[in-house]
Amino acid sequence: MPMKSEDDKYNIVSSNLKGSEPGALLLDCDGTLVETERDGHRVAFNKAFKEKGFDFEWDVDIYGQLLTTGGGKERIARYFTDYNPGAWIQADPASPSHPLIIELHELKTELFLEIVKSGELSLRPGIKELIREADEAGWRLAVCSTSAEASVRAVVETLLPDYADKITIFAGDVVADKKPDPAIYNLAAKKLGVAPMKCVVVEDTAIGAKAGMAAGMSVVVTKSIYSAEEDFGEADVIVDSAADLDFKKNVAALLPTLQFA
Repeated sequence: MPMKSEDDKYNIVSSNLKGSEPGALLLDCDGTLVETERDGHRVAFNKAFKEKGFDFEWDVDIYGQLLTTGGGKERIARYFTDYNPGAWIQADPASPSHPLIIELHELKTELFLEIVKSGELSLRPGIKELIREADEAGWRLAVCSTSAEASVRAVVETLLPDYADKITIFAGDVVADKKPDPAIYNLAAKKLGVAPMKCVVVEDTAIGAKAGMAAGMSVVVTKSIYSAEEDFGEADVIVDSAADLDFKKNVAALLPTLQFA
């Protein structure tokens, strides 16, 4: 196969950078689409622990600390290892791949689905409008989350039914390395066929922002209940909620363009 000339390479890159070509809006789920962490996932985790005979609960503060670890199974393992080792009576060390932790997480997911489908949770301000404007602009849409795919899909289908068929979901163990590793965003860009520099990530946590930046993408942070005081580093835009965003000025303007003589 003949090698591409420098002109060919330039033309390929240029086609990916043209401002007229739509980008991709990649949103986190928990804390970004919905304030699920405190009143959804945490509640479901505690119900799962109780059903499995454990006599402890994750209060609001402890769960906030555990959120610095990406992935539900990973949080359970960290809790038993760092916070309450005496509660772990299994012979093998607590790890995300341990059968008991997998069982606990699967039960927690079932309980979380019940909470979502009950209608107890609602979209965060401005999120539906942001997705609508991106869709109307021809952007690709995706949700990229470390939560179980079933949980993410339930949120999208229940709270964003008009866009459920247009939103691609990348979630759970679709990648081995969780945020702040950029793996899930790298995968999304590849599968959607959009160059990373044409992707805008919307996150609510520092670890999520780091993942987006590490993937070479622009990052918009909408602070959540748990993340309000975090350091979001060099995120491009930081606001209290998506309601504070102007799609053209704060999101679409982040995409690079090339000027030709």
